[in-house]
Amino acid sequence: MKRTMKKGFSMIELLFAMIIMAALAAIAIPSLSSGTDSATYTSMKSDAQAAYSAAQASYTDALNFDQATGDFTDTDDNGIADTGGTNDDGKIGENALTVSKSNTISLVPQDCSGDGVNDGIEVTVTNDNVDKEIYFDSCNDGKFSVQ
Repeated sequence: MKRTMKKGFSMIELLFAMIIMAALAAIAIPSLSSGTDSATYTSMKSDAQAAYSAAQASYTDALNFDQATGDFTDTDDNGIADTGGTNDDGKIGENALTVSKSNTISLVPQDCSGDGVNDGIEVTVTNDNVDKEIYFDSCNDGKFSVQ
């Protein structure tokens, strides 16, 4: 009599393989999502720095930050702000402001010296996909921070 051997894996072998794959997925998935948040914060900081640079250029022209005000957003995802600014045209003075996807840039002129002239600016960048914001205040520490 001839015995035939069955080829394949037993149920226990398959179960152990699935347990190992589940453990690896449990380790890998959180580290991938934190990388996405890190990239989002980087884009937010870049937008904050660009907004501050554009505000500084408008300050050079007008000697105040009055043109650099409002909430700047990119509603059609082309990378250029469509709303915000004194004319609600997405510009600070003559400078178009670039905004990354899902970011909103808020600019608030401030009177740092107390003489009635808006000689400082507060920049805040938020994103719908993360719970923190990038903040910059030229009157106080002058550093970009995550809050």
